[in-house]
Amino acid sequence: MAWSLLPDLRKTTYAAGRRDRLRLRFAARGIGWDFHSLAWERRKLIRWHPYIVLSESDFALPSRCARWVSEVHSFDPIRGEAILKVAEGDAPDSAPEVRIKYSWRRWDLTRNRELERLQECVDPFEPLTGNGARAA
Repeated sequence: MAWSLLPDLRKTTYAAGRRDRLRLRFAARGIGWDFHSLAWERRKLIRWHPYIVLSESDFALPSRCARWVSEVHSFDPIRGEAILKVAEGDAPDSAPEVRIKYSWRRWDLTRNRELERLQECVDPFEPLTGNGARAA
């Protein structure tokens, strides 16, 4: 087994047929790694090409409260939807205290909007369960 000092900076979820994939990317900031972008890529011959990329600023809330993608459960390129775990702050980053809540949501990638809130999470590591666990 190979060990690495760096975390896996890209989490990739492939759609059926492996012609489309959704990549969750992170970037180094301060002393840790933060959400950078969510990239829907399509394969042409042997190379992958960006189709839709939602950057950190594309995903941010108008209220200036932090919001980012924490995890990808599944991805449906035919409908342009994904099931994502979204982290959302209750105050701007500059506030003395910010509480982060996590939830699983069905997301429209082409219009960059929430379609349905599937499950509120008790902690950041809670998996998608129950009726919400259906694939995108």
